[in-house]
Amino acid sequence: AHPVAEFYTPVTRELIEHFGPRDDPEWEWTFAGQINNERRVECARVLRKLPGGQVHETDCFGCGVPLTDYVKRLSETRVAPAPSGSFTPSTFRVFEALEAGAIPVVDAKAPRAEEVGYWDRIFGPGHPLRVLERWAEFPVVLKSLLSDWPASANRVGAWYGLHKRDTARQLVTDLNALGIKRASTPRDRVTVLIVTSPIPSHPATHVIEGTIASIRAYPELGDAEILILVDGVRPEQAHRRADY
Repeated sequence: AHPVAEFYTPVTRELIEHFGPRDDPEWEWTFAGQINNERRVECARVLRKLPGGQVHETDCFGCGVPLTDYVKRLSETRVAPAPSGSFTPSTFRVFEALEAGAIPVVDAKAPRAEEVGYWDRIFGPGHPLRVLERWAEFPVVLKSLLSDWPASANRVGAWYGLHKRDTARQLVTDLNALGIKRASTPRDRVTVLIVTSPIPSHPATHVIEGTIASIRAYPELGDAEILILVDGVRPEQAHRRADY
């Protein structure tokens, strides 16, 4: 048995693909949700006094802003406070924020549970999420994450991508161990990495587009996952940074 937290709601990824994470999000932080337990009361009390964001409090599940507006708001947000649910520290919001490119700040505990170390049990020790014992700490944590943004978001996003891959691999391994065989194709086992460098043709993207097209031309790799590596410029190439 492997512990798995709640993931995002089913249409989240489709909406994220429509809105897309913003390169320069409008909001430093946002929260929209129920204030239905003492952890959320404590969080909302802090957020109401905090500039740079917006808080939308609701009385019941799903009766706040429409889901489309909620996901759009997350895609325009840098840091997403995620106070706990009533029974576990996990909520959909944690994973919806991760999908949207925002950094969730998570709760150490839930009001109706005495569990300690919940996020280490779910993700393993060493995960990059900031876990709060008290929501009064959030303004200091927010300032720290924003001072290092977008590097802080990139680190969390890279870790989250790896976590999802590990989760999928573990599920397949468990199914095989139970004797449930599944068809395996090359695209199940291949991730394509496209490297980039600050070449003079930037910001034109025809080289990257041509590379992607050549990969998609192979039936065996038609829908293999593609990662584009964009890792910055060296000091002697600093004049290329803006175009890159």
